[in-house]
Amino acid sequence: MAFHDPRPFITTPALESWDCSAEHGNPSGHSMASSCFTTLLLLHYYQIEKNPKALKYIILAICALIWTGLVVYSWIFNAAHAIDQVVFGVSLGYYFAFAIHYYFRVPIINHARFIMAGFSNKP
Repeated sequence: MAFHDPRPFITTPALESWDCSAEHGNPSGHSMASSCFTTLLLLHYYQIEKNPKALKYIILAICALIWTGLVVYSWIFNAAHAIDQVVFGVSLGYYFAFAIHYYFRVPIINHARFIMAGFSNKP
């Protein structure tokens, strides 16, 4: 692993973690997944909506930030990750979301259409 950062409860014996792996934890995979998923939802909504309503989009963005923030806070509160680990996970999640949306979205949709067209032509 390129980033070998110990979890907070490993370096500080006074901290106690509830049901957490004793392996090193950088970056936070849960933080990365939550930020990637919510960002992909927002980008997809903005892409498919013909006339995105500003208020509706802002409310969705705030909900996405709250969701990601709660996931991040839960892992910090649980002493499973340090702040730098969850920030790294969230930034990787944003990077993956934008990469998936802008580079892989059209090929994935075209491939799904190709597969569905093949299934619909079967007798």
